[in-house]
Amino acid sequence: MSICISHMEDADGIVSACIISSLFNTKNILVDYSTLMPTLRRILDEEIENLFICDLGLSKSNQSEFISIINQLKNRNVKVTYIDHHDQSDELKQMLSENLNLIHNLTECTSVIIYSNFKDRIEDRYKILVAAAAIVDEMDKNPIASTLVRKYDRQFLFFETTILSYAIYSSQKDMNFLLRLVEELKSKLPHEIEGVVERSRIYAEQISKIITIMEKAYINNGFAHISIDEPLDTGVTASMLLNMKELRVAMAYKPKNDGYVISLRGAVEYDKHLGRILSSVASEVGGSGGGHKLACGALIPKDKLNEFINRLERMI
Repeated sequence: MSICISHMEDADGIVSACIISSLFNTKNILVDYSTLMPTLRRILDEEIENLFICDLGLSKSNQSEFISIINQLKNRNVKVTYIDHHDQSDELKQMLSENLNLIHNLTECTSVIIYSNFKDRIEDRYKILVAAAAIVDEMDKNPIASTLVRKYDRQFLFFETTILSYAIYSSQKDMNFLLRLVEELKSKLPHEIEGVVERSRIYAEQISKIITIMEKAYINNGFAHISIDEPLDTGVTASMLLNMKELRVAMAYKPKNDGYVISLRGAVEYDKHLGRILSSVASEVGGSGGGHKLACGALIPKDKLNEFINRLERMI
């Protein structure tokens, strides 16, 4: 049996799972950062030949256990392929390379990395999904992604991108829908899939509410943070806050299980690496996180929110 574990929270993870599944006939498991490690522990008891892990960055808090589990799988002759685009230390990349097939590139999103590595085997129809994933990850101006984006009518591509991403955001508590989306994207465009347009409309209505709550944000010296609730997406909210208030760094957070999920977004001119800052601060308070220079996320314990924000603001 072959398994693909991919990120459930945005189009890059969903499209990555779709393409890997079509190439290698995998059973698909969708996770977020809080459920990645429990899922890996669980599949240790399953009979697996191949394991693909897509669009799931590691942090200081989980990388040791991740390597340990990979070693156990390796000892059982499981072939593990890890495809990702999040920031990794040279030391971590070395450890990963010694224990699995690492396909890593900071300059493109995971879907584009998969496309560029397997494009001779990927049908042309997947290119529009890969382009959409790059747009959602704000990596559509990078070398490979930009060539794909230019292949399509811009308005049509952004329509498909928006309804796909909004449908995903509004369905984070509906795993059956997300798994069906992975399967149906193999033969249909987003607008052709039952429920996508309707779910995206519902999320668009929620997005319109973000504009009305922006005045509730805490703002100090170019940094702002705001609390939101489901089904709003922290990444989308942080991006809107950043641009609407013309900030250097914006943060949005919401409760999730026993903690808070955090998203940070930085302005183009901001010169520090937010992903590395977030990874450090999150680990200091018992959480986990990381990501890109100007876009990253974390999960932190509920009782550490104020300490986390204070430490983060000082670092920023």
